[in-house]
Amino acid sequence: MQRIRKAVLALLLIWVFCVPQAPTASAETIYAKDQEEIVRPYSVYKQWFRLRTEFRDQGRKIKYSSDTPKVRVSPMGKVTIGKEFIGTATITVEAAETETEAAETMTVQVTVPAPMVGEQELYQSYMTENPRYKENRPLRPKGLMLHSVNCPQPSAMAFIERWNDPEYVRASIHAFIDADSGIVYQALPWTTRANHCWKGPKGCGNDSYIGVEMCESPNIYWLDRDTIECYDDVEAMAAVERTYESAVQLFAMLCVRFDLDPLEDGVVISHHEGFLRGIASDHGDPENLWKAMGTDYTMDGFRKDVSEAMNNYE
Repeated sequence: MQRIRKAVLALLLIWVFCVPQAPTASAETIYAKDQEEIVRPYSVYKQWFRLRTEFRDQGRKIKYSSDTPKVRVSPMGKVTIGKEFIGTATITVEAAETETEAAETMTVQVTVPAPMVGEQELYQSYMTENPRYKENRPLRPKGLMLHSVNCPQPSAMAFIERWNDPEYVRASIHAFIDADSGIVYQALPWTTRANHCWKGPKGCGNDSYIGVEMCESPNIYWLDRDTIECYDDVEAMAAVERTYESAVQLFAMLCVRFDLDPLEDGVVISHHEGFLRGIASDHGDPENLWKAMGTDYTMDGFRKDVSEAMNNYE
């Protein structure tokens, strides 16, 4: 019996220390100012170090690679993950064949979780067929612009599915906020230029602002630019409050990420304020929605709420 126990223990030790495993490591998303970040979680590094040592002792060469978009691996095994990446990156480790050993291939996975917006995860659903995504013009955000869709469509995905078309050249946006759930759906990378506010006599806000659309209740019908007919006041007001709170949290997260002060002039503005500044088309959102619904929301109040919420992301 003692010999059997020793034999089982020996087999377990061989399995733990000699058989290549495929761990799943958690990597925090670090919001640096540059476009990319270096992630090498300790558990992954330890696994690779053991593999490198083992294969080096066998006189074998190792090659690292990844087919995951926005993920690169250096010859020494350093992982470079694009800043916008959310999900699981698969790293392939290949050991070359020798005179005595066959070639081996294994994978290691690194998981980058979605950032939290308030109490909900950011949902990434890029409009990869939209012309602005394909164009991929870089954006260095100097500010954030808040919009409201001004139509009775609560579903963020409904907009994304419609706009995710190579022929849809009229508009694009960085994110939608779903009116039913308050979930933020990121539709373009934050550092890709979108077409969300057109332009005015003093310039184009698309060149320097991240744009975010708040979806609206299906119980709101716009009679004209400033007047609505509401079929369910309670539900419609709940949708307005829900999107407002999510917008506050999203803007707070983005202000921290891009080192923006929401109380500084011109940093956080509405589409309507963009028009007044001469850098956007003539729209009244989202103030026209807030006023038509009888709320006490204002952009000054929104900016203060964003400033206070930034403490949740620092």
